[in-house]
Amino acid sequence: MVLLTLHWDSPRWQEDWLALLADIFGAALGMSVALTIIVELGGRMVLLIPEAVRKLKAEGRKEHRKRLEEAYRRFGVELDGRLMLPKSPEVDAFLDGEE
Repeated sequence: MVLLTLHWDSPRWQEDWLALLADIFGAALGMSVALTIIVELGGRMVLLIPEAVRKLKAEGRKEHRKRLEEAYRRFGVELDGRLMLPKSPEVDAFLDGEE
């Protein structure tokens, strides 16, 4: 924009108004493309990424719950009427998904 104000009285633009219009529209197009890219990326980060994170967390919790139920079935020990998991390398490896 500063370039336009500094060179407004340029003989090139006074003689050829088409060059002036081309420069104005070119600058406007460049700014609109830049703004569109910034808004689209910002919109994705603000609106879409949090939803994807929530979905991944929910899937992870569901998978962990299944793994925990399987661990109780395989390794569970009943003490005083309560089903508990022993602290052992086998149980840890199973819960970590290494088995």
